Amino acid sequence: MHRSAIALVTFALFPALISFGIVPFFGVLDIEGISPWTYAYLAIFYAPIILATLAFVAIRQRSTAYDMTMGSRLNLYLLAALSAIYLAVSAYDIVSNQNILTLGISGSWKASTDAGARNSIPGAIIMLLSGAPTFLFCAALFNDGSWGSKRLLMLLASLMLGASLACMLLLSSRNSAFICLVYICVVLALKALHQLGRMSLKFPFGRAATTFVAVVICFAVLMGFSLWIFVDRAIVTYGSIDLALDGFFLNYKVHPTVAVPSSETGKKIFYALAQLEFYITHSVGYFSDYFNRDYCPAGSGANSFYGAFRIIDFLFGTDFVQTAVSRMILPGVYLSLPGFLYLDFCQTGMVAGWVMGVATVLTVAGVFRGDPALIFLAAFLLCMFTFAPFYSLPSTGNGFSLMMFAIGSSMSRILSVKMRPEEPPSDSLFLRSGPSSV
Repeated sequence: MHRSAIALVTFALFPALISFGIVPFFGVLDIEGISPWTYAYLAIFYAPIILATLAFVAIRQRSTAYDMTMGSRLNLYLLAALSAIYLAVSAYDIVSNQNILTLGISGSWKASTDAGARNSIPGAIIMLLSGAPTFLFCAALFNDGSWGSKRLLMLLASLMLGASLACMLLLSSRNSAFICLVYICVVLALKALHQLGRMSLKFPFGRAATTFVAVVICFAVLMGFSLWIFVDRAIVTYGSIDLALDGFFLNYKVHPTVAVPSSETGKKIFYALAQLEFYITHSVGYFSDYFNRDYCPAGSGANSFYGAFRIIDFLFGTDFVQTAVSRMILPGVYLSLPGFLYLDFCQTGMVAGWVMGVATVLTVAGVFRGDPALIFLAAFLLCMFTFAPFYSLPSTGNGFSLMMFAIGSSMSRILSVKMRPEEPPSDSLFLRSGPSSV
């Protein structure tokens, strides 16, 4: 099996292995009551993406060698305009509605949580357009000069991306920031694996490698910020770290497997790490409650595709989202993508997972076979499985917006193709024998 196929499968499944198979048994928290049926359901859910990848690797074909050319400049102008609208509305929301300047980040988050969903026009615009700066940045990565100066476009895209990350953090949307950075990494990985365009992976000479390292650094900074937010929110909510630890163990019904440090600093570090572990693993525990109780609410799909149903509720005055949330055993918690599909469709939710897994492999294969317009959709589908152990990507943060932009980019042909005669490198998704197929 070629390394590209191994990399794709590993990338999609490694977070699931960490969340479902390693951390629950070797972490600092004791998570009890996980039903064997939960693991059986998860194994069946993830099986198709593995089998589909192996099937396509077994097909002895060549991947098509090609370079990138850019589509219409109208796409660039549209992405830039939508990014500017998103940043303007976010800035207005931060200053006027969230009162961050007065309450601070954690105080604003607590006030928003207590107030509940606003269903406001600024909130709807932010939800719909939050993926625009990310897509503008990804499009700039593929600029071959036909969209103007490479450096100027990259500078503009980088500034807008940085501003959007700042807005996400100020709006307490760390998930959106993580999704944004992971999505960019996946786009870069897809581009690099098949050498679409001119990219060098030897840091610091290659633009792709430089961008990748910069994104990883941003990811590390964001992780540190998230750990700090865990502690800061706890102190804002409970008043002290001791009360926060007591509340954490009581409310989440978990127990430490190691001794809690006695010093103030040690308690804060322990609390941050415990929250991180709980964040990674809690979905499987809460999901297992539905198997333990033999309960499936069979919703309308609003759990798995929250963003789409929020829009439907906003436009037509329906209450799909509220009804779906009210039927949960513990409303407001993440249950992973397979968990939410189970809530919406019971056991048939596995079928939806199979369709998603096969569609992911087919879309990635399409990129390798000579359709670069699919690269953004392929990246989204891979990200969907990457975040699947934690939450449903179309229902979280900027996931719905990224999905809409990904689908739109594949339909608008934002990227086009220029074939090249030379052989691609040996590290390809497909085995090589026989004539090249275009």
